[in-house]
Amino acid sequence: MSSKGRSAKERFIEFFDIIFIVVAAYVCLLIPMLLRGRVIVGWSGGAARLVYVWDPFTFAAFAALIAAFFIATYLHSVKHHKRLVERERVSSGQAK
Repeated sequence: MSSKGRSAKERFIEFFDIIFIVVAAYVCLLIPMLLRGRVIVGWSGGAARLVYVWDPFTFAAFAALIAAFFIATYLHSVKHHKRLVERERVSSGQAK
């Protein structure tokens, strides 16, 4: 949809969604490094062996955060879709 057909609120929501995703990505990458002083996945000593350094609590917390984000996005999309369908129905004269 072109920006001409959208309201200022819709443009703001789109901008906020983009900023939220970027910030969430950086937070998911930086917080573990800052809290633990190391990267999430690293090399063990001098050996060429890949080691995951997340504990189960951190993994579960981040998985829950990501799941909550997708659930909230889904619920918002369904609500928005219902509103668009109702608006189209009313504009075409097929109101309930």
